[in-house]
Amino acid sequence: MTTARVKYNLGKQVRWRGKPYKLTACIMRVRNGGFYYQGELQDAKARSSLIIADLKEIEEEHT
Repeated sequence: MTTARVKYNLGKQVRWRGKPYKLTACIMRVRNGGFYYQGELQDAKARSSLIIADLKEIEEEHT
């Protein structure tokens, strides 16, 4: 997913490694003088489980 699509997908179901999650946040971090982005994902089945994943690995759910 690109940063341009994050706002549209916040609060919606997305896929990470082929499994469904809800995108709950986007995190911007600094490393080596540059920025990188991560997505906070809530497990669709275990709501108390959160995963932080590279934004590039998160896919939009096409309906």
